[in-house]
Amino acid sequence: MEENRKYPRVRTGYQVRLTHRQYGYWVGSVANMSEGGIFVAELRPSEFTLGLEIDAAILGEGWDKGLPALRMKVIRIEEKGIALAFVEPDYPLWDSGKLSESTQSPNQ
Repeated sequence: MEENRKYPRVRTGYQVRLTHRQYGYWVGSVANMSEGGIFVAELRPSEFTLGLEIDAAILGEGWDKGLPALRMKVIRIEEKGIALAFVEPDYPLWDSGKLSESTQSPNQ
């Protein structure tokens, strides 16, 4: 079978807490992650709908606990779990014009 994925997947041992202000929260296992999103197992896929936007907080050893939850959208529902894609914010998360020369890599 030909691989059509845009980003390579990495298997992880992380947990994730998915939160929706109306529906509450769920905790599942991150089966794999990529630059485009994550696949979450160990939850009931029937509780999700395509297009549902949720906040995802990654939990586990080695993950920065100070990072904010990631805004994600359900893009695929399978018997084994759900696929979530990162949602692009409507605003920039940082302003590259405000980087000082001291924070830029010396190789630039």
